[in-house]
Amino acid sequence: MQSFVQQKDSNAKMKPLIALQPPKLSNLELQFSEEVVWQRLQIREFVFRFENLLALTAEDRNLLQDAQGDWVTHRMLKKLVCSLMELIAHYGVENDTDQQKMAKQFLQDEHIASSRPYLSLQHWQTISATLLAAGYEDTPVFNDEEAIATSDAQQQMDWLPSFVTRSMQANGTGPMPIVKDALKELKTINLLSMCTLYTPCIRKDLLQGSVQLKDEEDALHALRRQTMSDEMHARTTKNTLLQQLATAEEQDAIQQKIEDVDNKIDEQRHLLNRKEVDVYLLSRRTSKRLSSAGTDQHGNQYWLFGDLHHYQDDQDQDFWGRGVIIIGPGCHVDDEQPSEEISKDGHRSPCVARLTTNNSKRWWYLSGIENIDMLVQWLNHHSEPKHLIRQLSSRSRYLNHLLS
Repeated sequence: MQSFVQQKDSNAKMKPLIALQPPKLSNLELQFSEEVVWQRLQIREFVFRFENLLALTAEDRNLLQDAQGDWVTHRMLKKLVCSLMELIAHYGVENDTDQQKMAKQFLQDEHIASSRPYLSLQHWQTISATLLAAGYEDTPVFNDEEAIATSDAQQQMDWLPSFVTRSMQANGTGPMPIVKDALKELKTINLLSMCTLYTPCIRKDLLQGSVQLKDEEDALHALRRQTMSDEMHARTTKNTLLQQLATAEEQDAIQQKIEDVDNKIDEQRHLLNRKEVDVYLLSRRTSKRLSSAGTDQHGNQYWLFGDLHHYQDDQDQDFWGRGVIIIGPGCHVDDEQPSEEISKDGHRSPCVARLTTNNSKRWWYLSGIENIDMLVQWLNHHSEPKHLIRQLSSRSRYLNHLLS
């Protein structure tokens, strides 16, 4: 019996294959040890989460945006410590008056209110004692001899004008109580941040966060529906005006109406984008703990840290707060094998993304909407964890709304 099944022509040309490659990851050179970098990132995320309760300026937040920036010689760390101590002094820690009294005494020190950009070692000792009294046994201990030596040097400089002391500090001739990496101080600040989590104001903020997020998400859904309805109505109105424009005598007036319709829709879209940004940032702030977005099959961990630049739209290439940090071996296409390819009929060839030399762990970063979208497509093709892909997609949408 003759078969009516169409036979494939063995001489027919194969359909072209579409190569799919991972995005190019940029090497992130660490200026400090990993321990110091993680201490900085924890401080950074705490500020992102509770910045509404801290007396920090936009300049301070911009400085914190770079996790490897010059935090040590800047007044920002002193302001952050004082803000944390003010929370303890004003609200107390779970009805424990000892820490509250110690925090008040700390803030009453005359040098705290001075223009000095740093804290003395005596100040750090006071903070350490406050934390020890609160039960933080792993609090760093600051050496007494160093504190006395630094105090003598500071007292000798007290009579000098502030511009002279600033110049001496800049030239390395003044007393610098904090070493370059400031590991002990950073650990102490993180422990102090943990201590403030037990103050009534932060506990209240934590409890209200999820409720506020639900309300904002409902408002966003309503605004999306309203924007969609307004755009449909605007298109109908604009089409009617364009038809009138071809025959009416008062073309200038009709043209003005068309521009008014366009401007109204632009304003509505801007409002919607701003609401999308607000909800994304709020959802990031309500997360309970600092954790990675996920891990791929190569062992790469993906981290999305908070954006402290807020609504600045000229920082699209910033990677600490607007990009993706990857810690792991990374991946690249093996030059000795053909690129991973997908035929138009959907067939997938085996994964050929290779780990870096010796499978060593490194730090990488990825910035820009196009690169993040490329990463999402690549991870999705390899059936990586859905929650990882969702978080990366959300970061891309956030940037689109922010920069549009």
